[in-house]
Amino acid sequence: TPSTITSLIAVLEDKTKTKNIRLYFKGENIYIIHFMRTLKVGILFLVGCASVEEKMRNLSVEYSISPKFNLDTVRTIAVFAKNDILYDAAVLNLLKVGKLDVVDRKRIDDILEEQEFGRSGFVDEKTAVEVGKLLGAHLIAFIDEVKSKRNIEIAGYFSKVSVKIIEVQTGRILYLGVAEGISSAETKEESLRDACKSAFHPLVKKFSNQP
Repeated sequence: TPSTITSLIAVLEDKTKTKNIRLYFKGENIYIIHFMRTLKVGILFLVGCASVEEKMRNLSVEYSISPKFNLDTVRTIAVFAKNDILYDAAVLNLLKVGKLDVVDRKRIDDILEEQEFGRSGFVDEKTAVEVGKLLGAHLIAFIDEVKSKRNIEIAGYFSKVSVKIIEVQTGRILYLGVAEGISSAETKEESLRDACKSAFHPLVKKFSNQP
């Protein structure tokens, strides 16, 4: 009721020794917003919201594994990622798969520079396949950040990542995974790592003994 809301605001202002507190309602969640006049920004506190762990259970993971994808022998894979965070996360998860020999990033950068592709570490798929051939890699992993944005419900970040593994010799897509990740941190790094891990999980589960 209005009187209850007014009382709650009064208590909050008294406890925090601040003014200009407002309440914002969305569904069953209550958000407390404190407007700081001097900085002209709002600081958001989340009250009564579902935990990050509960939100994570509702995140989507879509994937498809080609029946042609097998790891009967050790295969070399080169990783091309949108940024360092995704590159490191991708390598970490690929090593969990087993029977995958990941090409050192410096070798990839050297080829990119030598062939005048640039040193961004992230190229289009066609170029990545060409570089993979020059490296003698059997596979390439193409990791992209689909989107990342602030999420007020968790006072953190939401990210979506796509993972595509291509057979260099045939150009055949062997694996495709798209997953979401969230984090209550101030930056998007953790949400990207979480999304990347989820995107790789079906592959790790198939080719390793991990649950």
